[in-house]
Amino acid sequence: MDISREEFLSRLSKINPYEFEHFVADLWRSMGWNAEVTDRSKDGGIDVVARRQMPFPQKHLIQAKRYATDQKIGVKPVREYASLHLNDAPSHDKVDIVVLVTTASLTSQAQKEAKERNLKIVNGERISDIVFSEDLSNLADTYNLLEQNETQREHRHAHIESNDVEDYRDTEKWELVREFNHVLLNYDDEEFELVATSNG
Repeated sequence: MDISREEFLSRLSKINPYEFEHFVADLWRSMGWNAEVTDRSKDGGIDVVARRQMPFPQKHLIQAKRYATDQKIGVKPVREYASLHLNDAPSHDKVDIVVLVTTASLTSQAQKEAKERNLKIVNGERISDIVFSEDLSNLADTYNLLEQNETQREHRHAHIESNDVEDYRDTEKWELVREFNHVLLNYDDEEFELVATSNG
């Protein structure tokens, strides 16, 4: 991928918390799990439930927490997350592992608490390891984590020469575009112009 792990994690830490839950579910799916984001009104504190049948039935309850990368998670929330499998919700039966996936990190005491309570931690560094080592650029791109910044966009556009651009104005293609904008999108801006590179 064209960005560093640090930049990737920085961007990941700024996405919507609900999007982060879906990102985590997609991350588990990329590793062969059947993962679903739970209904918020019925999740009992669990964000994602992941299952797979091979090589034997397994079930993960996942708490997804999108925080600033410099934030530290303390002992109290770790204790809460570790006990989520004790809830009475039907989906919490026969749980193999409870996992905390977070862009933040844990205090040293919280790390000790997590180990004692068998709460598995996937922090921002580990998320980056998985995404980069497995080359999950499609997943990252789905959540706009590879989007170019303004400087990169300007640099890219500077390499498009004028003779590589085709102007569709006053052509049949242009009329099709105008009809699409007007009829389907209800968009009729007189200043709207469409150009396309020769590569599409």
